[in-house]
Amino acid sequence: MGSFFLLPAKVASHIEPFDYIDLFFTKTVFLRFNQIAIFCVIDDACATYSLMKDGPINKMTGPLSPIQLREMMARMAYAASLVSTKPKFFTTLKDGFPAITAKIPRRVKTEKGDAERLGAIMYRACGEELKNWDVENKDYILENLKFGRWTFTFEENGAFLKDSMDKIK
Repeated sequence: MGSFFLLPAKVASHIEPFDYIDLFFTKTVFLRFNQIAIFCVIDDACATYSLMKDGPINKMTGPLSPIQLREMMARMAYAASLVSTKPKFFTTLKDGFPAITAKIPRRVKTEKGDAERLGAIMYRACGEELKNWDVENKDYILENLKFGRWTFTFEENGAFLKDSMDKIK
């Protein structure tokens, strides 16, 4: 019982058809194969989904580039890291068969967020990928990424960037 997201991914000759990353400490997984991107927070009983559905996920108006997909994974992992009311999972016997059940809190409660936590997660998800690219302002981007002051996905007004990092090969 977790949060599950399916988003469209851009496909082009210079884009690898496969990508995978996981963040153990937030139990978040990302898998891309061609035009399909799958994200999952494994054990949060949809808490991350409830935090993301009206925010970043709702603003996307097209397929995402590889770095945008990694940013979305980082944002999901960050949201998952803020959840303070975690479900409790346990095994019971139901009609003589084992069944996994959960005690789920009525409301999702979160800790106060901070840009540095977001930045650390964003750097983990996007930094290594970006280090291999030929970009003029790479050091500036990496430094701002570390502190949660960079996005590949949204303009300053919150609108979706359709062509972010598209021309990089």
